[in-house]
Amino acid sequence: MTPRRRSRVRIRPGTGQLRVRLGAVALNGDAAGTIEAVGPELVGFANGDRVAFRGAPLDPQAVRTIDAKDVVGVPRDVTDAQAAAFLSDGLRARMLLRERGPIGRGDRVVVLDRERGIGAMAAAMVLALGAEVVDDPERAVAVLDPADVTRRPIRGYGTLAQNAADLFTAVRRGDFDCVPLTTYPIEELTEAGDVAERCQGMIVLEPSSVNAAA
Repeated sequence: MTPRRRSRVRIRPGTGQLRVRLGAVALNGDAAGTIEAVGPELVGFANGDRVAFRGAPLDPQAVRTIDAKDVVGVPRDVTDAQAAAFLSDGLRARMLLRERGPIGRGDRVVVLDRERGIGAMAAAMVLALGAEVVDDPERAVAVLDPADVTRRPIRGYGTLAQNAADLFTAVRRGDFDCVPLTTYPIEELTEAGDVAERCQGMIVLEPSSVNAAA
């Protein structure tokens, strides 16, 4: 007898909620994916739209129901991996640069811990402005330390959605092409965490469904 296949139960999103199939989750809990269902009376979203959000648990479950107020839109030509990897660290790097005053072409800037995370994003932003990343503080107009913004709430000029849109514009422009981005199956979370302690760039986890589809 052929075994009967179990149908997958999909939780219907409530008012103000979205059901999102995850495409990528960063080690810091940022995630990106595609909307599968929109809750009642919710406008501005449609099935197939891509969104990113913070606070996703690091487990193999590929579908999440989340509040629509917590998501930001992801442009078509930004990948799920890029959105998840760059969202929070990129927004904090923007805070860091703004708080250190104007940085322009030809300036020399020290960026601490620039191998990964906020530091890697900040270094890429400095280069995109036409400035130079150096190691000697005495030659620099500014020293950028990711620790200054690591544990602070993300803020900027305007809403989170506006700041995320500005960040994704920089992604599309290629400002962060110099930041290495590595993906692992989410089942290899432990190995990915170990690698993150010693590798350069960003690490993103992909749910099982993404790897199966590939």
